[in-house]
Amino acid sequence: MESAKITLMHHTAKVPDGSYVDEPKVVKIAMLGLILTDGNVDEYEKQLCVKAAERRGFITEEEGRQLLFYRGRLNEIRARGDENG
Repeated sequence: MESAKITLMHHTAKVPDGSYVDEPKVVKIAMLGLILTDGNVDEYEKQLCVKAAERRGFITEEEGRQLLFYRGRLNEIRARGDENG
């Protein structure tokens, strides 16, 4: 399986108040999930990505621990997605 390559289709998203945001939090967390399930990324790099997301405020320390703890479940979900095309 190739390493996940992430590209943005839209550079900004409009939020209800009319302002624009680059890469909303949900996209950053989704990218983190892809990194955590990528078989070509070693475990140390995955942990560094989680720590960086914590420091940048995208996730809390507890959410980071949960993401690392539930990596197996994330891998199962990704595998099902890969099987379905």
